[in-house]
Amino acid sequence: MGDADGDGLPNIAEAAIDSSARYQARIALITAIVALVSALLGPLVSLKINGDQIESQKVQFEEEARANSGQSEAEFVRTQQSTAYTEFLTAFNNATLDLIGAAGVFGSPGNPPNVLAEQETKSVQAVKDVTAAYYKVRIVAGKDSFKSSQALYAEFASWSGGLLQVGSKVLSGTELTADDQALLDPDNTNAEYQALLGLSIDFIDDGRDDFTVEKKS
Repeated sequence: MGDADGDGLPNIAEAAIDSSARYQARIALITAIVALVSALLGPLVSLKINGDQIESQKVQFEEEARANSGQSEAEFVRTQQSTAYTEFLTAFNNATLDLIGAAGVFGSPGNPPNVLAEQETKSVQAVKDVTAAYYKVRIVAGKDSFKSSQALYAEFASWSGGLLQVGSKVLSGTELTADDQALLDPDNTNAEYQALLGLSIDFIDDGRDDFTVEKKS
């Protein structure tokens, strides 16, 4: 219980104080180290998290961009197909009716030249409209609709070409052959119309598949 340094505190008390002070100093040092480590690691951890988030968002945005691009391209193609198919079928329908009317006029004797000329001009324009619409279809058509549109146009072109030649003969007063007369026969004209109608339905069915629309039985 002596006082070695003469400061009025017993030696045992000074020992206790020194021990407590050393303990507090160690606690303070540890606290300072923890604070320093936290200060150093905090931004690094935050930067790592932010980097991961940025990379994740980048991947997500790229996937969304690819999906949107693919969807936009598909929608564009479908829009172009819809327009082309509709124009082709409309032109075909109008031209077929005009040519049937022209066949009736060409096959009826006694029509004045101006009426015959009007029918011939109308028929030529109708065929031009179908041809122009058909080539639009060729650009955007799907595989099956391309084939069916080709079959429809080939039959139409053969029939309409024959009628236009007959019309030219009628206008010029040239005598018609048996084959020419057959093209103007109402029964044959009706049979041709039914054949063309069947081919147009085939094209419509294939065109519906291009829009992933289920065929109706």
